[in-house]
Amino acid sequence: NVNNGTRSSDNNLPFSWSVWFKSRNSSNSQGEIAGYGQSQRNGIRIHNNVFRSNYTSDLAGTTTISQNIWYHGVVTDDGTTRKIYINGVFDGASDTPASAAISSQSLTIGVYPGGASSFNGELNELCYFDYALSESQITTLYGDSTNGIGNPMALPSTPIAYYPLGE
Repeated sequence: NVNNGTRSSDNNLPFSWSVWFKSRNSSNSQGEIAGYGQSQRNGIRIHNNVFRSNYTSDLAGTTTISQNIWYHGVVTDDGTTRKIYINGVFDGASDTPASAAISSQSLTIGVYPGGASSFNGELNELCYFDYALSESQITTLYGDSTNGIGNPMALPSTPIAYYPLGE
């Protein structure tokens, strides 16, 4: 578990999360992947077998996450609309979340602050961006069968937090 770095944000600033994950959780309990903050949390997790963004309120993806399979999950928020992508494709889940200040909060990876919920599985290429990724950038990060997964450090605007984790 990592607990370092901070994200200082104001209401309605754009952001994106990108992560490769493989869940080993056989139940419907929470699996906290990463996030900034605690009660006003900007994070990503697996809950009830779907990928979720838990920024001010939960946005649940529509793809059922199977155990022991690698997935690429992305959450984007352009300051108005939040969206979920799985394996390079828009998952059909979007909303307009209420604003929430998340000021100078620590980043946790693999566990909810205080240990209430941890991720059971593997994580790789975890990134946090201070802008909303475009669909072409998401496709680049997902990669292809020839070149493998995309390198977030090769994007024109690199992430503000990057953890290769599995390398």
